[in-house]
Amino acid sequence: MNCYVFASKHVDNAVDLMVENASSLKLDKSLGAKILLFDALIHNSDRSFGNSNILYRKNEIWIIDHNTAFCRDWNESAFLQDHILTGDYTRAHDQDYADFLAALKSTELPEIVTNHWSAMPSEWIDAPQGLTLDEITSTIESFKQP
Repeated sequence: MNCYVFASKHVDNAVDLMVENASSLKLDKSLGAKILLFDALIHNSDRSFGNSNILYRKNEIWIIDHNTAFCRDWNESAFLQDHILTGDYTRAHDQDYADFLAALKSTELPEIVTNHWSAMPSEWIDAPQGLTLDEITSTIESFKQP
C-alpha cells in the first residue's frame, strides 16, 4: 500500500490505553484534563472509550491520531460524554482550565499556528472542502470565549 503516514517516533512495546487497562496507568489527573482540553480546543472527537488514541508504555503516554481535528460538526455534549478522559476532567481542579486558557492567551500563539500551518504538507488536509487557516484560528478563538 502506498499512502501518507505521519509519525514522529516509533514506540516499541506501547499498548493502546483502553478503559480495561486505564486503571493500571497512573495518569496524572491534571495531565488527563489537559489532554481533554486540548482535544476540545481542536475539536478532536476521536479519543473515546472504544478508541482512545493514547499509547502508553511504562507510565509514559503518546497522544496520537488527530485526523478528525477541527471537525465542522463538532458537538461538545457528545464529546464530553464519549471522551476517555472525561472522568479526569471532572475530577481535576479548576486551575487546569485556568492554566490552559492562560497558555492560549500567549501573544506568540497566532504566529505559532501560522508557522505550523505554513510548514504542513497539503496532503495532510483531507477535509471534504479543505481546512483553512482561518477555520483553525476561529476554532481556537471560540474556545477562549466563556
